[in-house]
Parts: sequence; C-alpha cells; structure tokens
Amino acid sequence: TAVTFEDNRLQSANGHALYVKGTGRKLVRRNVVEGARWIGLVAYADAEAELRDNRVEGTAYAGISVVEPVRSLLIAGN
Repeated sequence: TAVTFEDNRLQSANGHALYVKGTGRKLVRRNVVEGARWIGLVAYADAEAELRDNRVEGTAYAGISVVEPVRSLLIAGN
C-alpha cells in the first residue's frame, strides 16, 4: 500500500504532529508543521518513507526524528 500526504498544514499538535510507521511506501511532502508539543515528523520501526520539502518549526523537542530502525528512509529538502 502506498500513501501520499502532501500540501497540508498541521498546527499545535498535542504530541507528535505526524508519524510514519510500517511497511508500504509513504511519501510525505510539501507540508507545514508548526508548534507540535513534542516532535514534528517521526519515522518509527520498519517505515518505508520519503520526507521531502516539508517545513517544520516551533516544535518543543525536535523537528524530525527517527525513533527506531527503519527499512528505507529518505529525508531531503526540509
């Protein structure tokens, strides 16, 4: 299964704003993440993802984080 999440605005998340996890290709691009309480974008175990051209700002802990080993991950242009 492939999932594309693009051109969205995530504001004031009460925790992580967006996380990717599990098999199946995920493309997360051109999103704006502002003011997450913890982490803006998170990649969890076995993620197959591309995090590209996102803007992450004002997060309390980290903008982008890789929490556990992933299968395939590209982080570019953020």
